[in-house]
Amino acid sequence: MYTALIVDDEQDGRTSLRKMLELYCPQFTKVYDARDGQEAMAVLESYKVDLVFLDIQLKKESGLELSGRVKKYCKKIIYVTAYDEYAVKAFQTKVVHYLLKPVEPALLEQAVEYAELPKGGGQVEVSTLEETAVLQFDEILYLEGEGNYSNFYTVDGRHFFTSKGVKHYEENILPNYFQRPHQSYLVNMKHVRKVLTSNKRVILANDISIPSSKRKFPGFIIALKTNKATLSSIKK
Repeated sequence: MYTALIVDDEQDGRTSLRKMLELYCPQFTKVYDARDGQEAMAVLESYKVDLVFLDIQLKKESGLELSGRVKKYCKKIIYVTAYDEYAVKAFQTKVVHYLLKPVEPALLEQAVEYAELPKGGGQVEVSTLEETAVLQFDEILYLEGEGNYSNFYTVDGRHFFTSKGVKHYEENILPNYFQRPHQSYLVNMKHVRKVLTSNKRVILANDISIPSSKRKFPGFIIALKTNKATLSSIKK
């Protein structure tokens, strides 16, 4: 439901924290990593990140200094370091929390809780010719592609036509519980009510019927089960 970025110049540090997030913070469905500030900024400029885990002592620069640039893209930062003497300076930069290596699972969970990530799994800005709307993920029913453009449809019946394709939103912004049953559609798995295997249709809230392609249908069913959907939602 959320995305995270780990910035650490040590491979072991990145790997260890990634595994801990997988075990204790499964709400992070996408975790990026970077070895230095240059790689970190490349990720932040390309993808939506909800929380950054930033090592204070990097080889090429201080994480304390890097945090200023990071905050232009992600306001929520948790410092991770092996040195406790940086604590005062760290909190002066107004970060969420400060974790000492080796990170303890309970303290990691506590730090993520302090981050107060938006309920419903995040939000996305949708810009049209007339307006820019901020939609919570839970509000989005599905997206329909139209060439290099996308149509957003919400649970309450609103419609937004945007100048970016479905692939852009699938890869860069929307979390894993948005899946494609068809090349032209991206649906919110939370709003799937049932799947008709006989004619390969996906029925969403408000009785919206979405087609599924022969190629993408098997993967969509697997994703539905992975998202803890009940087997009763899959009909013959």
